[in-house]
Amino acid sequence: PVRIDVGGTVQSIQQNTRDLLESCYRTFYHPRNMILVVAGDLDPPTVFDRAEKAFSSRTFAGDAHIERFYPQEPAGVDRGEVSGQAVVSRPRVFIGIKDPVVSAGDALERELETSVLLDLLFGRGSAFYSRAYERGLIDDSFSGSYNSEAEFGFSLIGGETDEPARFVEEVRKELRRALRGKLARRDVERSKRKRLGRFMRGLDTPEGLAFLFLGCHPKDIDPFEIPEAITRLSARGLERRLHRHFAPENQAVSILTPPARGA
Repeated sequence: PVRIDVGGTVQSIQQNTRDLLESCYRTFYHPRNMILVVAGDLDPPTVFDRAEKAFSSRTFAGDAHIERFYPQEPAGVDRGEVSGQAVVSRPRVFIGIKDPVVSAGDALERELETSVLLDLLFGRGSAFYSRAYERGLIDDSFSGSYNSEAEFGFSLIGGETDEPARFVEEVRKELRRALRGKLARRDVERSKRKRLGRFMRGLDTPEGLAFLFLGCHPKDIDPFEIPEAITRLSARGLERRLHRHFAPENQAVSILTPPARGA
């Protein structure tokens, strides 16, 4: 689960052996567990031939049948707030919002709806961004993003600020305001056009195309269905997503502050 540190613990790391590490490498770094995306002015048969030769010279474990066991994820967040000190020049604050409903079937709609909502509420063209920026509460480090895989999903809203407590309160105030109100249709349409433009710009370079296909393939999303999916977004559907995802019980706060002077 994403909530467990992928790096493990001091105790678990001490149990690692060379044989275990090699077994993990041969099992997981296996062609059947890999996605290869190539974009550019290339000859496909030549690319496939070179890939086959590259992997045929290596030894892999069995058929790479991997069993994955995931515990049942509880609803809500584990802790409402965590804080600590780190080597940062200014306090860094993030409000994380857990996605209570994650399923492969609605991955595209869920991601598009959430990205449009984050743009409407906290994007650089939003009333919140203008107001908070003018007051010096946020700077160019402020952003909102959504991340999801088959087993988890979450939004992050945050950045650097000199007033962590006020920052958290203002973001939560904006979320409460949004949950009480209605989304303006003209704002929704503007954000949809912005999202569509971002998709089209991603087709401008081979690198952009490669990353697009790489991100869509594991989620069984056809990249060329994205424009039509964007046009289908509606204010009512966005409001349902707003109440489902951004509810207070799904929110948690993380605050990192610089070490105390002399510490």
